[in-house]
Amino acid sequence: MNLSRFAPLARSRSAAHSVARLLAALTVTLTEPATAHVPDEGTARLTLRDEHVEILAEWDLFALLSRSPTEIATAAEEDLASLHLALVKTVERDTTLTVDGTRLPLKATGFPTPPELRALAANLSASKHEHGVRARIRLEARDAVHEPRTLELACPTALGPIHASFVQPAQRYVRAGETASFVVLSSLGNVGTDGVRASRTSGPESRAMTTATAVESHWKSSAIAFLAGAVIAALGLLTLRRTISNQNVHHS
Repeated sequence: MNLSRFAPLARSRSAAHSVARLLAALTVTLTEPATAHVPDEGTARLTLRDEHVEILAEWDLFALLSRSPTEIATAAEEDLASLHLALVKTVERDTTLTVDGTRLPLKATGFPTPPELRALAANLSASKHEHGVRARIRLEARDAVHEPRTLELACPTALGPIHASFVQPAQRYVRAGETASFVVLSSLGNVGTDGVRASRTSGPESRAMTTATAVESHWKSSAIAFLAGAVIAALGLLTLRRTISNQNVHHS
């Protein structure tokens, strides 16, 4: 029996298996969540508790600095202390908290210390990046608020898009056999389901993000459909070659 006749069959199987592996790999890549491709953005959680307003945020503070991470990592102690103080004041000044139309001054009560800021800068410098490390900070309103109706938060522009959320904890002392009752925040106007009011934006950045999301979704769907068609065609060709080879072997 001439075994050379089986060579085309082996090659066709190998080719089909390669196409199948490629399709599987590309499908995993194309169908992974879109958030995996979006750069990390800052967060800000606004909390109203017992007439006290607090903001817990995770921001890339180096976006607010004019010096590079390398310069900060190697700065003298006095220079670093001055830079740190200026950064704190910048955050307090450029973060706007408005309650019922009145702006409330903020005080940073939780902030990276100068040594911690240097360590963050050193990590960025070692990785040859200018940004990308987020630090946790806490800001508190200096004044108490009494029966507020609306709270508005504006973060420093240099930070870029921010994911904002609002929390209003409620506590009740419940005796045995009693029932605790809580009032649910209602959604009015452009207040989202999480109780956060966001200004509607139709600027270039908003349109670009919407367009990019739509294009990416369409591209993924088209690519997956094309690859699925390709692997089906390859498997069909494999079946045809296998049939012809079996016929040739039978006649031999």
